[in-house]
Amino acid sequence: MSDDRAALIQQAQQKHEREQLLAQAQEKFARETGVGGVIADGLEEADKMPRDQAARIGLERGVSLGFRPAIQGAAGGLGAFIGNMEKDVPGEGLAERIQRSIKTVPSAYEETRKESVAEEARAVKDRPGYVMAGDLAGNVLTSPLIAAKGLRGALALGGAQGVGRAVSEAESLPEAAVKFGEGLGYGAGGFAAAK
Repeated sequence: MSDDRAALIQQAQQKHEREQLLAQAQEKFARETGVGGVIADGLEEADKMPRDQAARIGLERGVSLGFRPAIQGAAGGLGAFIGNMEKDVPGEGLAERIQRSIKTVPSAYEETRKESVAEEARAVKDRPGYVMAGDLAGNVLTSPLIAAKGLRGALALGGAQGVGRAVSEAESLPEAAVKFGEGLGYGAGGFAAAK
């Protein structure tokens, strides 16, 4: 059994045990006080993503023009490349080491990007207001790009954000390239319409 699967099973068992303890505590609390639901609200809140983390994710999303998952995927791919370059395989030359290391980049990119997309989705589900506020703050930090170019700049920036989100949500590198092209098309269309 893989470590990831074992960890997921353990998390599920721990969650089940917490739910059982919660149900027992609620019953006892309700019997003794005649009030129900207070404990559950506290535990539901504890299971949500922390507010500061959700706001940070929104800020990163806004500042990166929606490229946050793609940037994190690229960092994961680079980390895999560097990690594999550092592995010493007896009898392997530099060219073989580079080839071996390059082969790890696409899967590391996709895995890290998917984790980031899932993290964003959880943040939006758990704390939509904090993500929105962080995203807005990130957009404000990029506002000099808008102010310098007026309406066309705003449309180009919106197109760039569309490209960023499309690329970040792609399921593979080839799909990301296609989505990047589509996003550029939308941005160019908006730019041309502003003329």
